Amino acid sequence: MWKLLKYEMKKSMPGKRILIAITLSAELMVLIGLGFGNISLVGIGALLLSYSALIGMFITCFGGSGLFGRELRTKQSYMLFITPNSNREILDAKYLESFCSSVLMGIYFLLLLGLDLSLTVLRDQWSTGPFSHNFQGLQEVSAMIPNAALALLSLWFLLVAAAFFITVVFASIFSKLPAKGLLGFLFFLFLGFLINLLGSVLTTVSYSEFHILVLSLLFLFGGLLFRGATLFLMKHELNP
Repeated sequence: MWKLLKYEMKKSMPGKRILIAITLSAELMVLIGLGFGNISLVGIGALLLSYSALIGMFITCFGGSGLFGRELRTKQSYMLFITPNSNREILDAKYLESFCSSVLMGIYFLLLLGLDLSLTVLRDQWSTGPFSHNFQGLQEVSAMIPNAALALLSLWFLLVAAAFFITVVFASIFSKLPAKGLLGFLFFLFLGFLINLLGSVLTTVSYSEFHILVLSLLFLFGGLLFRGATLFLMKHELNP
């Protein structure tokens, strides 16, 4: 498993390097703006940093399924299934790579955010400056994170498992369809919308710990179903 994880991490490194370069460029704009008191430059840099973080986390979470789909479309795809590693080990290594990458990139973005907020405090722009309202909103969001941590983790598992399931479906059952990559992406967005709708309906009842636990268990159960279905298709549709 460790060798498979290292292999998956190595494959995803080029995309991560590009993402880090983009975010560091945006961070440099923020630092220069803070250093020279240019609020406009700070705003532009912060906006770019926010968008790059959002897009970057999406790519980090689901990029593994895209790479897997690319592997399955090659003529050498059969080689994936003639190694000593089982289908379960191959799939779990891809899940684990997505999780580790998501955690590391999340820490990276939080460190950048912490640096920017700390420098803003030092410049005495906190209580009366344009960042005070954002800071209050950040405090409110931060207070919700501990109670929602389990739900977020189970939601991540559900979405990643769904992404790999869709990848395998369009690489096996629907392999003859034109533009199957685009169709798979659109289907994933639709599935994500349904999951978000389900979560919204359930959380309108209450944000109590019990309802969050129920929601987490539902997400976890859905992820396990997608994982089982993916392994089934890999065994019966993709294995040579």
